[in-house]
Amino acid sequence: REGTKEIGAYAFSDCTFVDGVPERIVIPASVEKIGEGAFAHLAATSIVLSENITEIPDYAFYDTTITSVTIPAKVRILGESAFQGSMSLASVIFESGSALEEIGTNAFYDCNALTQITLPDGAAVMGSYVFGGCYRLERVTLPSLTSLGASTFYGCIALSEVSFGANATATGTNTFFVGYKGTDTDGNYVPQTNVLTSVTLGDKMSVLGSGVFVHCAQLVNVNLKNITVIGDNAFAGCSSLQTVTGLDKVTYIGDAAFADCSNLSRLDLTSALYIGNSAFYITDSGRSYTVVNVPAAVSIGNSAFAGGSEATIALPASLEYVGSGAFSNSSRLTSITVAGGNANYFSEDGVLYRNIIDGKTGKTQYELTAYPSARTAETYTIKEGTVSILANAFANLRSSDGTGGPVSSVVIPYSVKTIGHAAFYGSGIKEYTFHAITAPTLLIEYYDINMQTSDGTNVNYYSLFYQNFESDFLQFTSVNSNIVKSTLKINYPANGVGYEDYVYGLYFGQKAQLAEMPEDETRTLKEMIEGFASDLEVSTWASLTVNEENKAKIKAFSEDVKKAHRLYNNISSQVQRDFVGEENINKLFAIETALKPVKAKFGIAVSVANVTVSSESTHRSEYKAGEKFDMTGLELVVTYDDYSTEIADLSQISFAEGYDRPLEELDVEVVFTGYGKTI
Repeated sequence: REGTKEIGAYAFSDCTFVDGVPERIVIPASVEKIGEGAFAHLAATSIVLSENITEIPDYAFYDTTITSVTIPAKVRILGESAFQGSMSLASVIFESGSALEEIGTNAFYDCNALTQITLPDGAAVMGSYVFGGCYRLERVTLPSLTSLGASTFYGCIALSEVSFGANATATGTNTFFVGYKGTDTDGNYVPQTNVLTSVTLGDKMSVLGSGVFVHCAQLVNVNLKNITVIGDNAFAGCSSLQTVTGLDKVTYIGDAAFADCSNLSRLDLTSALYIGNSAFYITDSGRSYTVVNVPAAVSIGNSAFAGGSEATIALPASLEYVGSGAFSNSSRLTSITVAGGNANYFSEDGVLYRNIIDGKTGKTQYELTAYPSARTAETYTIKEGTVSILANAFANLRSSDGTGGPVSSVVIPYSVKTIGHAAFYGSGIKEYTFHAITAPTLLIEYYDINMQTSDGTNVNYYSLFYQNFESDFLQFTSVNSNIVKSTLKINYPANGVGYEDYVYGLYFGQKAQLAEMPEDETRTLKEMIEGFASDLEVSTWASLTVNEENKAKIKAFSEDVKKAHRLYNNISSQVQRDFVGEENINKLFAIETALKPVKAKFGIAVSVANVTVSSESTHRSEYKAGEKFDMTGLELVVTYDDYSTEIADLSQISFAEGYDRPLEELDVEVVFTGYGKTI
């Protein structure tokens, strides 16, 4: 009725008409406001809206039978679920000069008669699932968006062409993901078919949201224009994608951003600083990119290029981090190189290592980060000084024809303390030679595993499991109904510890002991002595000027020598002393002798540790009752806290009280005092 100013909330909701469904409902120009759900569930074919309304509120035309609508120019807001469920709505036209600014969540959800729509360029804000379920929608022109919610086109399986406004800056999350059609026999979700083939991005876009084009399997080409940040899963599963123009300008690439984009032939990542986990992961190794260029990379995530087909990869001086399995399962990769000047990583014979600075000693140690999957070598000996093998470092080695690992045995030096999760999983390596006295700690992670139990039941486990070597550890235990005996062989030192424990014991079906090897203290002692100045050089220090600087240096050296002697005293096995070497042991004693006058000159005090009878002493040891002890021939050795020794001056030795008397039959010892000790 003319003159009506406002239509209240749910005013015509669920209305029925005596004379049947009207073809058209006209809202006069006098109406300036429509309430929430005003026409929800209305049976009408079309509606003429007042030219003076500025908002179509939430649920205004929810679940109606209208087939077309023209949105007046003054409307600024389309509310949440405004036309949701209006499945006959085939035409939405926005009047020229439209003032539309915002479109709410689910605004056109399940309007599955829509085949195309052009939104006014001023609509800068759109909520989530705006066109969800519009499975006949083929083409859409999006405005210059500044904010876009999630899953805009969820279920739009016919959508093939999309263009964004020139000034658009937002792409949303999972924008073109259409959902899953079910699960496969392994319980994995299978993506619904997506026919999107043409996308035009806005010139002002700099960020692609997470999952924007996930599983757009028919997308062949895309022009990123000025995009510099690509979110997680942005192009994951775009298996037909061949050309990504502008990829060389991108600085940030999120996790799984291009996972399983198996038709990309080369990756020119000229500007990429951060490359996320599984960013270019390929499931089907051997059917992927052959060139990888990362000249500016600072961080490369876990499995970032796993499954690639590049033959070599050059890492820049700027690189600070490489995640586990970054290049694993790459069927053609034979070499990894690192530019000079990189303080964090280096390559040795094509194998990637990381420098680790020991916080206590300042000494540089190593982590074996990545072994090239197709590197040819029957046996590989890990670099001495390596303390850890990173997770997935040798995982899924592949020969050039993809038939299996090219390495059959590996030698692990004594310095290795930890072996990462899945470090050798699927590597094909059958023989492991350990030089460490203590078996390296096997690091584990949470992961899913499907296992048939002893009663024949298939069970999914999600827990911490050992997967460090060729296979899952569980297959060697009673948890598995098909228990197998490991064919892996281990060689370990005769004095090794931990190689017979439960996990190592089951992981290796064949065992062989090597000869006894130097223990950690033995190696430390040898390294220390070899690093010491000679006794001749130490002797010359007596001519140095006496000052605090020189005194501090000599005192510090003396403490190191004392530490070395303590280590020597702890070595009881002659085999271990032989590893140190007679020449080194004699050098240690000579240094101690040479240090004594030097310390005396610089006023570095030493204290007596003990006074003992020398093995060279010739004193009388048998007496008759009534005789007194005779000191003739007695030789005592004074040992100081720095392990230096000297023959005692007997003038400083005297009988302890009560012992300067005739001996009796039951006396077996005589007690002296001297040098502050009881002897």
